[in-house]
Amino acid sequence: MHLLSRGFFVLVFLVQGMTISLAQKPNYDEDCKEWESSILPSSESLSYLVFLIGDAGAPDFTKPSAIKLLHSQVKSLGSNVSIVFLGDNIYKSGLPEELDKNRTEAEERLTKQIGPLKDFNGRVVYVPGNHDWDHWGKEGLAAIKREEAFVERFLQKGNTFLPDSGCPGPAEIVLSDDLVLLAIDTQWWLHKWNKNRESNKDCTAKDDEAFIENLTNAILRNSDKQILVVAHHPVISNGNHGGYFPFKEHLFPFTAFWPNCYFPLPVLGSFHPFYRKYINHIQDLGHKRYKLLSKALKGAFKRHENLVFAAGHDHNLQYFHEGQQHYIVSGSGSKTTYVAKGHDAKFTYSKQGLVKLYYYENGEVWMEILVVSEIVGEGKVVYRRKLIG
Repeated sequence: MHLLSRGFFVLVFLVQGMTISLAQKPNYDEDCKEWESSILPSSESLSYLVFLIGDAGAPDFTKPSAIKLLHSQVKSLGSNVSIVFLGDNIYKSGLPEELDKNRTEAEERLTKQIGPLKDFNGRVVYVPGNHDWDHWGKEGLAAIKREEAFVERFLQKGNTFLPDSGCPGPAEIVLSDDLVLLAIDTQWWLHKWNKNRESNKDCTAKDDEAFIENLTNAILRNSDKQILVVAHHPVISNGNHGGYFPFKEHLFPFTAFWPNCYFPLPVLGSFHPFYRKYINHIQDLGHKRYKLLSKALKGAFKRHENLVFAAGHDHNLQYFHEGQQHYIVSGSGSKTTYVAKGHDAKFTYSKQGLVKLYYYENGEVWMEILVVSEIVGEGKVVYRRKLIG
């Protein structure tokens, strides 16, 4: 019995050590390991700059965080800059009604994100995520409309919560002469509701086919411009929503919910990762409804060479280059979860951070991925790449 106890604690120690070492290491594809030799062009030729940060809905200002990093990055910038929040802006269930006991906390989570941005000279864009839709619950549409009204009233920067009124979009924003932003609401597609009901009457798209047709038309209409599409749900991911889990969660499954609960359940412990990958929750890429979304979006994106699609959902940082399209996951705005390397990913990292897209006058587009450092407000560039040009 004594030997068994010793063996158990040794196993826990080894698994913890392995988990820590993996969590602190960015993963690069073979052709990306020399990324530091890539140097950004001169800032004098910079036409536009976009910051991408997702899942920022549980900010913690007591320690270095992605939100603090964002605020420090943008405080002295001009007007040719946009910040895009990629959904799950308030955990756990969006913005409750005014008399709800959780309303004050929910408002605080939002105002911590956007309070310092009231004097920001550029554009702020919020897109909704599944948690903003009442934790994808029955009051989702009402929650989205409350959040939209609150954000726009608080910021006083016009139409910043997009698409409007819980519709799927796309909301089309001309950022510059050569750059268009298309904002879509992917939870609208995944939400369990009758899209033809009265509450959806103000949307131009009332079913899946109309939404994809509108998106495709917007892409074709801007074929002579750079296009950045933003949403909450990615179409490719090496994170939990893509069905990838660390070995630790197979052996100690309760650590997925309580990080220090190392109660071993070999074999049985694999049920949760197996379910997420093969049986599927509707918020996971393997679910049949999500698969339809992913296929439809990729089909629309292929109508434009070098389109960039940015999403959150998985709480990490990822980059994929598939065909002529570029796929970014920037979902570590307030928390982190496991992400696997490989599987065609050029870069993955489970660390709080954000993504910057640089658009230059000569048509080049560059990407930098920044993570938080131990010095509050400062960040570290962990990946740089020329995407277009």
